[in-house]
Amino acid sequence: MHTTNIEQNYPADVRLISTMNLDGVITYANPEFCEVAGYSIDELVGMNHSVVRHPDMPAAAFGDLWKHAKNDQPWMWLVKNRCKNGDYYWVQAYVTPLFNGAMLNITDRSTQVAAASEQQSAVAEEVNSNIEPIGSVASENNDISQKIQHSSKELSVLVTDLRSMLQAI
Repeated sequence: MHTTNIEQNYPADVRLISTMNLDGVITYANPEFCEVAGYSIDELVGMNHSVVRHPDMPAAAFGDLWKHAKNDQPWMWLVKNRCKNGDYYWVQAYVTPLFNGAMLNITDRSTQVAAASEQQSAVAEEVNSNIEPIGSVASENNDISQKIQHSSKELSVLVTDLRSMLQAI
């Protein structure tokens, strides 16, 4: 898989939104998601969401995502994604199960992430490189899980609005 060391930045107020089914297949991506990732909507729909997975992201992180999704729980993580051309971009990913057996993946780059320094990105890469294999969650990660759950609650208003919007479509 071709990668570069070039980070693609985008405005802090841009929201990257995609939906996928329970097999991880993309069913929708907003224009901003397509633009940042470097794919057309036609290229993305029908592809597995892992098409934007950067090889620096450990499989265990996404194992944790699916564990949460299958238990009808939201998931939040700082994720390094790969653009079509091999560049990368950071997102604060928020994923929540949605109606009709589909999943809504809201990838939201907050102001804090948009202003991430090289040091913060390095820390995120270090954390991701030290994730334990799926099935062996370390007790020291409990504090992080609690923070993620707290942040998830704060995003519930956004999710409620998006659900209403999607149901109206």
